[in-house]
Amino acid sequence: MSIENRRGVFYPALICAFALAAAVAISHPVLELATNDDWSYVWSARVLADTGHVVYNGWGAMMLGWQLYLGALFIKLFGFSFTAARISVLIVSIGTVVLIQRLFLRFGISQWNATIATLTIALSPLFLPLAYSFMSDVPSFFCLIVCFYSCVRAIQAGTDRAAAGWLVFAALSNVLGGTVRQVAWLGALVVVPCTTWYLRRRAGVILTGVVVWLMSAIAIVGCIHWFNHQPYSLREGLLSNPHTLVELVVTVKKSIKNSFAACLYVLPVLIGFLWKFPLGSERARKQSAIVGAFLVLITLFFIFHRGSSDWLAPFSGNIVTEKGLDNASGMAGNPPDILSFSVRLILSIVTFAAAISFLLLGWNSYSVENRASQSVSAFPWEALLTIFGPFTLVYVFLLVTRTDIFDRYLLPLIFVFLVILLRVYEEEVGARLPKISLFLVLLFGAFAVAGMHDLFAMGRARLTAADEILAAGVVRTEIQGGFEYDGWTQLESTGYMNNDRIRIPAGAFHPKNIPANVPAGCYFGFWVYTPSINPRYILSVDQSSCYSPSQFAPVSYNAWLSPHTRTIYIHKVP
Repeated sequence: MSIENRRGVFYPALICAFALAAAVAISHPVLELATNDDWSYVWSARVLADTGHVVYNGWGAMMLGWQLYLGALFIKLFGFSFTAARISVLIVSIGTVVLIQRLFLRFGISQWNATIATLTIALSPLFLPLAYSFMSDVPSFFCLIVCFYSCVRAIQAGTDRAAAGWLVFAALSNVLGGTVRQVAWLGALVVVPCTTWYLRRRAGVILTGVVVWLMSAIAIVGCIHWFNHQPYSLREGLLSNPHTLVELVVTVKKSIKNSFAACLYVLPVLIGFLWKFPLGSERARKQSAIVGAFLVLITLFFIFHRGSSDWLAPFSGNIVTEKGLDNASGMAGNPPDILSFSVRLILSIVTFAAAISFLLLGWNSYSVENRASQSVSAFPWEALLTIFGPFTLVYVFLLVTRTDIFDRYLLPLIFVFLVILLRVYEEEVGARLPKISLFLVLLFGAFAVAGMHDLFAMGRARLTAADEILAAGVVRTEIQGGFEYDGWTQLESTGYMNNDRIRIPAGAFHPKNIPANVPAGCYFGFWVYTPSINPRYILSVDQSSCYSPSQFAPVSYNAWLSPHTRTIYIHKVP
C-alpha cells in the first residue's frame, strides 16, 4: 500500500484516540482535588470564568494563555469542578494523539509501526496522567506537534504557494498556541526558520519565512513583556539556573538519568532492535558477548550496591517513580514502593540492552558500505534532521539550565526519539515491529491505568479524611492535607502563594518561620508558601513518628497495584 493510501486510512488514529479515552475512563478518575500543580491553573481558570480577567497567583511561571480560556469555557458550561477543567485538557490530549499518528505516517513510517509508536505515547505512564490533568504539559506538546505537522506539510506541498501557506500557519498557530507554555514558542522561533531554510529554493519561501519569523518574534516579546508585568506572575530568565560547579555535576547526573528515562518510555519501540538484533556475522556475535558480559556486571553491581538504586528505572521523578504515579511526595510520611527493586532492575537491564542494540546496529550499518537503500517514498533524512536537529539542541539546552528537570519535560524529546527510532528500524531491521512491542505497550498501559486509579483513589481518601476533620468544627486553614490540598487552601484564603519570586506587587512575599511546635526533621518544605495554614492536624501516608496520634480514625482505600490496602492517617501537631 502506498504512503498516500496509508494516509487515507484514518481508523488507526481513531483507535489510538479511543485507547486513550478508554484508559482514562477505566481508571475512574473522579476527584475534586488537584493533582500535581494543576490546583494553581484550575484556580486561575475559575477566576477567569467568574470575572473575565486573567489572574495569576504566584506559583506557575507559565503564561497559560488559551488553556485558561478553554478551562473557563468548560467551567461556564458545566459549573466549577476540577473534573470540568480536566476534561477540557483531555479533549486536547485526544487531538494530540490523533495528530501524532498522522504525523508518523507523514514521516514515511508504516501504519502498524506508527500506531504502535502512538500508543507508546498515549498509554505511557508518563503521558496518561498528564492527559487528564489541567497541567500545561500536554497543551504545550500539542502546539509543538501542530507546528511539526505544518512544517512537514510545507515540505511535502506540491506548490510554492502551498508551502508558504503551511509555513505561515505553522508560525501563527505556534505563536498563539505557545501562550500556554513559553517553551512551545521554539516552534515559531526555531522549527519554522529551519524549515524555511530547507525550502529556500522554492519561490517566495525565504521572504515568507523571514516576515513570519520577525512577526512571531515581535509578538512573543510582546506577550512576555505583558506577562512579566502582571501581578503575581513569576519571571523566568532564558538561563534559569546559572550553574556552579556543584550544580553542574548535579545537572549532568539528572541529564543522564533523564536520557535513560526517555529510553524506558520508548521501550516498546526500542525493544525491536534487541529482539531482532542480527547475529549472522562474527562481529555482531562478539559485540553481543561483550554487551552481555557488561550487563551481567551491571546487574551484579546493583544487586550488591543497592544504595545506588536511584539509577534504576524509572530513573527520574515527578510523574513516574518507584512510588507509583505522581508519588504522593507532597504529603507527610513515606509512601510504599510500588515498583520493587527486582522489577526496577529488570526494567533497567532490558532498557540498557535495547538502547545498546540500537546504537550498535546504527554503528554497524554506518560502517558497512552497502547500506540498505532508503525508501523512495520516505520523508528525506535531511528534511527530518533539519526540523528536529536544531529544535532538539535548543530544547535540551534550555532543559539542562533549569534547577529542576522533571520527567514530564521529556514529552517532545520522546516524540522526536520515536521518529528517529522508527525510521532507522524500518530501514535497517524490518518492516514491522515485533509482537513483543504491542505486548509492552499493553503492559505499560495497564500499569499506567492502575497507577492512575490509585492516584485518584488516594486523593479521594485524602478528601474523606479532611472532611472528617472539618465536620468536627476544625477550619480548613488548620489542616495540612498535602501539596495540592494546601495550595488550594492558600489560594482560597489570600488569592496568591507566598513566593519570594513575586516582583509585582512589591512586598507580597513575607518570610515564614518554622513553627516552634514542629519537631526537628519534620518541617514540610511547602510550608513557606502557605502562611495562611497553621496546622493542628496533618494528613500522612504512614504512621509518622513526627506527630502525635489524633482522635480521628485513619481512612483506608483500595489500590490496584500492590500493596492493595493503603491508609491515610490523621496526626495531631503537638
